[in-house]
Amino acid sequence: MRLFSVENLSDKNGVIQDFNLTINPGEVCYIFCEKGVGEILFEILCGYQLPNCGSIYLEQKKWLELNEDARCILNRNTFGIASVTLPLINEITIQENIAISGLLDGNFSDPLITARIFHIEHFLKKSPLDLTYMERLRCICARAFYNQKKIVVVHDVFLKLKEKSELSLILYKAAKSLDVAVICINEDKEYSYAICDILYKYISEKKTFSVLDYRI
Repeated sequence: MRLFSVENLSDKNGVIQDFNLTINPGEVCYIFCEKGVGEILFEILCGYQLPNCGSIYLEQKKWLELNEDARCILNRNTFGIASVTLPLINEITIQENIAISGLLDGNFSDPLITARIFHIEHFLKKSPLDLTYMERLRCICARAFYNQKKIVVVHDVFLKLKEKSELSLILYKAAKSLDVAVICINEDKEYSYAICDILYKYISEKKTFSVLDYRI
Protein backbone atom coordinates (compact mmCIF):
# COMPACT_ATOMS: atom_id res chain seq x y z
CA MET A 1 0.00 0.00 0.00
CA ARG A 2 1.48 3.34 -1.03
CA LEU A 3 1.96 5.87 1.73
CA PHE A 4 1.92 9.10 -0.27
CA SER A 5 1.51 9.82 -3.96
CA VAL A 6 0.96 12.82 -6.20
CA GLU A 7 -0.40 12.51 -9.72
CA ASN A 8 -0.40 15.08 -12.53
CA LEU A 9 -0.01 17.98 -10.11
CA SER A 10 -0.01 21.58 -11.33
CA ASP A 11 0.01 24.81 -9.33
CA LYS A 12 -2.27 27.79 -9.88
CA ASN A 13 0.36 29.83 -11.74
CA GLY A 14 1.52 27.04 -14.02
CA VAL A 15 5.05 26.98 -12.62
CA ILE A 16 4.66 23.30 -11.76
CA GLN A 17 2.97 21.10 -14.34
CA ASP A 18 2.23 17.36 -14.46
CA PHE A 19 4.30 16.59 -11.37
CA ASN A 20 4.24 12.96 -10.17
CA LEU A 21 5.67 11.38 -7.03
CA THR A 22 5.19 8.16 -5.05
CA ILE A 23 6.98 7.41 -1.79
CA ASN A 24 6.67 4.78 0.94
CA PRO A 25 8.02 4.34 4.50
CA GLY A 26 11.79 4.23 4.72
CA GLU A 27 12.28 5.71 1.26
CA VAL A 28 14.12 8.91 0.46
CA CYS A 29 13.36 11.02 -2.60
CA TYR A 30 15.58 13.93 -3.63
CA ILE A 31 13.74 16.42 -5.83
CA PHE A 32 16.04 18.73 -7.78
CA CYS A 33 14.37 21.87 -9.10
CA GLU A 34 15.05 25.46 -10.06
CA LYS A 35 14.87 28.47 -7.80
CA GLY A 36 11.28 29.38 -6.93
CA VAL A 37 9.88 26.01 -8.00
CA GLY A 38 10.96 24.28 -4.80
CA GLU A 39 9.14 26.74 -2.56
CA ILE A 40 5.84 26.27 -4.43
CA LEU A 41 6.22 22.50 -4.37
CA PHE A 42 7.07 22.61 -0.66
CA GLU A 43 3.94 24.63 0.13
CA ILE A 44 1.68 22.26 -1.85
CA LEU A 45 3.15 19.06 -0.39
CA CYS A 46 2.88 20.46 3.16
CA GLY A 47 -0.69 21.66 2.62
CA TYR A 48 0.03 25.39 2.80
CA GLN A 49 -1.55 25.96 -0.60
CA LEU A 50 -3.83 23.90 -2.81
CA PRO A 51 -2.82 22.85 -6.32
CA ASN A 52 -4.71 23.94 -9.41
CA CYS A 53 -5.24 20.37 -10.55
CA GLY A 54 -4.04 16.86 -9.91
CA SER A 55 -4.55 14.19 -7.25
CA ILE A 56 -2.91 13.67 -3.85
CA TYR A 57 -3.26 10.39 -1.97
CA LEU A 58 -2.22 9.97 1.65
CA GLU A 59 -2.60 6.40 2.90
CA GLN A 60 -5.26 5.79 0.22
CA LYS A 61 -7.22 8.86 1.28
CA LYS A 62 -7.98 11.38 -1.45
CA TRP A 63 -6.45 14.34 0.33
CA LEU A 64 -8.00 17.05 -1.83
CA GLU A 65 -11.51 15.71 -1.23
CA LEU A 66 -11.21 16.14 2.56
CA ASN A 67 -12.52 19.31 4.18
CA GLU A 68 -9.98 21.83 5.46
CA ASP A 69 -10.20 20.71 9.11
CA ALA A 70 -9.72 17.06 8.19
CA ARG A 71 -6.73 17.91 5.99
CA CYS A 72 -5.14 19.94 8.79
CA ILE A 73 -5.54 17.15 11.34
CA LEU A 74 -4.21 14.53 8.91
CA ASN A 75 -1.23 16.69 8.01
CA ARG A 76 -0.43 17.51 11.63
CA ASN A 77 -0.35 13.84 12.59
CA THR A 78 1.47 12.62 9.47
CA PHE A 79 3.90 15.28 8.25
CA GLY A 80 7.05 16.64 9.79
CA ILE A 81 8.59 19.75 8.24
CA ALA A 82 12.26 20.70 8.26
CA SER A 83 12.81 24.23 6.96
CA VAL A 84 14.75 27.30 8.05
CA THR A 85 11.50 29.23 7.57
CA LEU A 86 10.37 27.45 10.76
CA PRO A 87 13.31 28.25 13.07
CA LEU A 88 13.92 27.10 16.61
CA ILE A 89 12.45 29.18 19.43
CA ASN A 90 15.29 30.82 21.35
CA GLU A 91 13.31 31.21 24.59
CA ILE A 92 12.96 27.45 25.20
CA THR A 93 15.41 24.54 25.34
CA ILE A 94 16.31 22.26 22.45
CA GLN A 95 14.35 19.45 24.09
CA GLU A 96 11.25 21.64 24.25
CA ASN A 97 11.77 22.76 20.65
CA ILE A 98 11.93 19.19 19.40
CA ALA A 99 8.92 18.07 21.45
CA ILE A 100 6.81 21.20 20.96
CA SER A 101 4.20 19.49 18.78
CA GLY A 102 3.70 16.79 21.42
CA LEU A 103 3.53 19.37 24.20
CA LEU A 104 0.86 21.33 22.33
CA ASP A 105 -1.17 18.24 21.40
CA GLY A 106 -0.85 16.51 24.77
CA ASN A 107 0.97 13.63 23.08
CA PHE A 108 4.45 14.03 24.54
CA SER A 109 7.06 11.33 24.03
CA ASP A 110 10.74 11.24 24.94
CA PRO A 111 12.75 12.96 22.16
CA LEU A 112 15.97 11.15 23.11
CA ILE A 113 15.79 8.51 20.35
CA THR A 114 15.39 11.14 17.67
CA ALA A 115 18.03 13.33 19.30
CA ARG A 116 20.57 10.50 19.24
CA ILE A 117 20.05 9.88 15.53
CA PHE A 118 20.88 13.52 14.82
CA HIS A 119 23.75 13.57 17.38
CA ILE A 120 22.19 16.32 19.47
CA GLU A 121 21.40 14.47 22.71
CA HIS A 122 24.01 16.55 24.58
CA PHE A 123 22.24 19.75 23.47
CA LEU A 124 18.78 18.97 24.87
CA LYS A 125 19.05 21.25 27.91
CA LYS A 126 20.69 24.08 25.99
CA SER A 127 19.25 27.13 24.26
CA PRO A 128 19.38 27.41 20.46
CA LEU A 129 21.52 30.51 21.02
CA ASP A 130 24.30 28.27 22.36
CA LEU A 131 24.52 26.22 19.16
CA THR A 132 26.30 26.68 15.85
CA TYR A 133 24.32 27.07 12.62
CA MET A 134 24.92 23.43 11.65
CA GLU A 135 23.88 22.23 15.10
CA ARG A 136 20.64 24.23 14.88
CA LEU A 137 19.91 22.68 11.48
CA ARG A 138 20.29 19.19 12.95
CA CYS A 139 17.81 20.19 15.68
CA ILE A 140 15.33 21.52 13.11
CA CYS A 141 15.52 18.21 11.26
CA ALA A 142 15.18 16.19 14.47
CA ARG A 143 12.04 18.16 15.35
CA ALA A 144 10.50 17.12 12.01
CA PHE A 145 11.00 13.41 12.80
CA TYR A 146 9.69 13.63 16.36
CA ASN A 147 6.64 11.64 17.54
CA GLN A 148 6.64 9.01 14.79
CA LYS A 149 5.87 11.24 11.84
CA LYS A 150 5.32 9.14 8.71
CA ILE A 151 6.52 11.70 6.16
CA VAL A 152 9.16 14.40 6.52
CA VAL A 153 9.49 17.19 3.96
CA VAL A 154 12.89 18.88 3.93
CA HIS A 155 13.35 22.24 2.24
CA ASP A 156 16.11 24.89 2.11
CA VAL A 157 18.22 23.49 4.98
CA PHE A 158 21.26 23.02 2.73
CA LEU A 159 21.34 26.48 1.13
CA LYS A 160 23.94 28.11 3.42
CA LEU A 161 25.93 24.97 4.21
CA LYS A 162 29.42 24.67 2.75
CA GLU A 163 29.78 21.07 3.89
CA LYS A 164 26.59 19.23 2.97
CA SER A 165 27.58 15.58 3.28
CA GLU A 166 27.13 15.24 7.07
CA LEU A 167 23.50 16.36 7.15
CA SER A 168 22.70 14.44 3.96
CA LEU A 169 23.91 11.21 5.53
CA ILE A 170 22.11 11.83 8.83
CA LEU A 171 18.80 12.46 7.05
CA TYR A 172 19.22 9.32 4.97
CA LYS A 173 20.01 7.16 8.00
CA ALA A 174 17.13 8.71 9.99
CA ALA A 175 14.68 7.73 7.25
CA LYS A 176 15.93 4.14 7.33
CA SER A 177 16.16 3.66 11.09
CA LEU A 178 12.79 5.32 11.85
CA ASP A 179 11.03 3.95 8.73
CA VAL A 180 9.98 7.43 7.65
CA ALA A 181 9.40 8.62 4.08
CA VAL A 182 11.63 11.64 3.44
CA ILE A 183 11.17 14.13 0.61
CA CYS A 184 14.13 16.49 0.15
CA ILE A 185 13.35 19.48 -2.05
CA ASN A 186 16.48 21.23 -3.23
CA GLU A 187 17.16 24.26 -5.43
CA ASP A 188 20.94 24.19 -4.95
CA LYS A 189 22.39 22.86 -8.23
CA GLU A 190 25.81 22.21 -6.71
CA TYR A 191 24.26 20.05 -4.02
CA SER A 192 21.97 18.38 -6.55
CA TYR A 193 24.91 17.04 -8.52
CA ALA A 194 26.80 15.95 -5.40
CA ILE A 195 24.09 14.14 -3.40
CA CYS A 196 24.28 10.79 -5.21
CA ASP A 197 28.07 10.76 -5.02
CA ILE A 198 27.89 11.48 -1.29
CA LEU A 199 25.51 8.61 -0.56
CA TYR A 200 27.30 6.10 -2.81
CA LYS A 201 30.66 6.99 -1.29
CA TYR A 202 29.79 6.88 2.40
CA ILE A 203 27.03 4.29 2.72
CA SER A 204 28.12 0.67 2.40
CA GLU A 205 24.77 -1.11 2.25
CA LYS A 206 22.50 -1.23 -0.78
CA LYS A 207 21.33 2.28 -1.66
CA THR A 208 17.58 2.79 -1.61
CA PHE A 209 16.81 6.31 -2.66
CA SER A 210 15.41 7.99 -5.73
CA VAL A 211 16.22 11.20 -7.56
CA LEU A 212 13.50 13.22 -9.26
CA ASP A 213 14.96 15.86 -11.56
CA TYR A 214 12.32 18.56 -12.07
CA ARG A 215 14.59 21.25 -13.47
CA ILE A 216 12.86 22.97 -16.39
